[in-house]
Amino acid sequence: MHRGFIGLLLLPGCITVTKTKDTDGGHDTGITTDTNTSDTHTPPDPDNDGDGFPQSTDCDDTNAAINPDALEICDGIDNNCNDDGAGAGIDDEAAATIAGTNFATLDDALVAATDGAELDLCPGTWTFTSFTQSTGTLTIKGIAGRDATTISEASQLTAITVVGDGILNLDGITLSGSTAQTSKAADVSEGGTLNITASHVTGNLEGLFVHGETKNKTPTLTIDGTDIDANGSAYTDGGAIDIYLAATVTVPNSNLTANVAQNGGGIYAYTVFSPLDLTISDSHIDGNTAEVGGGLSLTNVAITATNLEITNNVANIAGGGVAITAAPVTNALVSGNQAPDGAGVAVLFDPVFLLAPNGNDLTAVVLDSNTASDRGGALWVDDQMVVTLDAYSAVTLNSATVGGGGAWLDGLTAEVISNGADWGTFGTNDNTPNDLSYGDNTAGMAYDGPSTFDCLGDGTCTGDTTGTTSDTGI
Repeated sequence: MHRGFIGLLLLPGCITVTKTKDTDGGHDTGITTDTNTSDTHTPPDPDNDGDGFPQSTDCDDTNAAINPDALEICDGIDNNCNDDGAGAGIDDEAAATIAGTNFATLDDALVAATDGAELDLCPGTWTFTSFTQSTGTLTIKGIAGRDATTISEASQLTAITVVGDGILNLDGITLSGSTAQTSKAADVSEGGTLNITASHVTGNLEGLFVHGETKNKTPTLTIDGTDIDANGSAYTDGGAIDIYLAATVTVPNSNLTANVAQNGGGIYAYTVFSPLDLTISDSHIDGNTAEVGGGLSLTNVAITATNLEITNNVANIAGGGVAITAAPVTNALVSGNQAPDGAGVAVLFDPVFLLAPNGNDLTAVVLDSNTASDRGGALWVDDQMVVTLDAYSAVTLNSATVGGGGAWLDGLTAEVISNGADWGTFGTNDNTPNDLSYGDNTAGMAYDGPSTFDCLGDGTCTGDTTGTTSDTGI
């Protein structure tokens, strides 16, 4: 007896099973050939996450919260599967989200926010009415980052005010557009706390204003990884940051650039009796402009600095890099700044602070390549003022048109004390036209490298002056 064979013929879209009959005696083996394509079975379209949408229409079949019927919230994800491939369908149905609830406007979201809430802001430019945080804690987070998320006060007024027990955190946003008269990007007072991280503050009449003269409460401002630029005007103080009286301000990893002010293009800090704590680390204050203190204007402030660069700032009167009165500076590079007097640092007289506990000490401060169109390339010291430089400081490659490429003493009792600071080497990194000068003494002094001396504006020098290479006129 001849046995038959079974063959499998695979055709697109169907499975056909072919079977033969027994040829011995014409007995039917019961095996037939089925070529009916109506019995074709296509592979299933699974719903792996059980959300009711098969894999073919679900843009993420591993997450039941993502499907064509889901609510689109501000989280950087295409929740409802309507993205066109270029990102247009991501976060496209609201201004902000709080705990999974969408809000059509930023104002609506701010009203609804409760203590401890995180308000996730969708990409875009959003306007809102001036907002005050007076109690509790609120975080406003631009989920796509500062370059994609801008907030502006609708009438160009002060955008944000933080007072009392209020704590406001801004993360990944651009704060811009407060350009009306007297307006600020943010105003912090009465003990309020404002923390700004990975953000951008730009295009405001004044940047950030911190003042502690009310209710004896100290406000706190922290700026981390943030750029503050193109703020201020010639009629305001502190183009980027204005600090008045009691306050605690911390600025790590940030850039203050191209701001404008009357005093303190980058930062203006002034206090009388109240403590003002200013800490700056790993930051740049660059390209700012003011009448006095192109980069910083500090009065009665003990600044704590680490890896601070004060560069390319301009003062129209004095203190291209820094103007100080009873304000010591530490751990800073002051370079490439310009002013008529005191292109690097101007030490200014104010009778109110003659007995202030802070001196004008420069500790580990490098004054390099600053240019004065008149006097004091690196330093300009007002009458009755004293500036002291330590052995970790340097005064090199600075220049002035009239005299005192290194330092100019402007008055009989103006005083410079050098405790081993490096004043450059003649012919290589010296200051032009001299290291130190005063009055009508255009010849001045020239020091060679690390030098220790104490010089007054009346021409009297004491101490170890062995580094002197020329003492003409003194």
